[in-house]
Amino acid sequence: MQDYDLTAVLITSAWLGFFHTIIEPNHYIPFVALAKSNSWSLSKAEAATLACGSGHMVSSLIFGIVGVALGAALGGIESVNEVRTSAVRWMLLAFGTAYLICGIKTALRSKKGGDHCGCLNHNHERKLLSSPDFWAMFAIFLLGPCEILIPLVIYPASNSDWAGVIWVALTFSLASVATMAIAVAALFTGINRIKNIPSSITRWGHALTGATIMLCAASMFAFGG
Repeated sequence: MQDYDLTAVLITSAWLGFFHTIIEPNHYIPFVALAKSNSWSLSKAEAATLACGSGHMVSSLIFGIVGVALGAALGGIESVNEVRTSAVRWMLLAFGTAYLICGIKTALRSKKGGDHCGCLNHNHERKLLSSPDFWAMFAIFLLGPCEILIPLVIYPASNSDWAGVIWVALTFSLASVATMAIAVAALFTGINRIKNIPSSITRWGHALTGATIMLCAASMFAFGG
């Protein structure tokens, strides 16, 4: 017997899926930065975004359901999520730092007429699934918890309404991933409209990507997420 309003929970799930995504730039800006750094097409950038976003949601849902099935209290689940969130922040910061260092080396070697830095294996001919940049982001998103999803699915789960769990999870996930995809498309298209960028700037593209990812990580430390 349901003692909650599933429709209200679904509406809340859709709104929170959109809102929590759009206010956290680490959900979409890194994909645009990596797309420009690796010369990915919009379709490839979107594929990376959808894969990482979906992995993020699925892993969070599985963790939440397992926690509920084992009888873990919400506070206990959130404590574990805090540890996962802290780890992901450091992982994103480390990835951005490595990218920045590699980018600086790339720019300096390019200025001297030397070869590009190969520390991150940047290769514009790589397919997405063979790109180390994609897999680094996928690992970060897969391990990262979605703190908002778990409390939402606990409402129907505590009532043994497993169909409700699925609907809430799907609603939240679709809203979140769709927002990520739309934000990436908008930023990607906007940046592509900028023409005639001096080579003195484009040479620092990888370094700028690393700095951007580091700023996203810094925002997670400063504001949470």
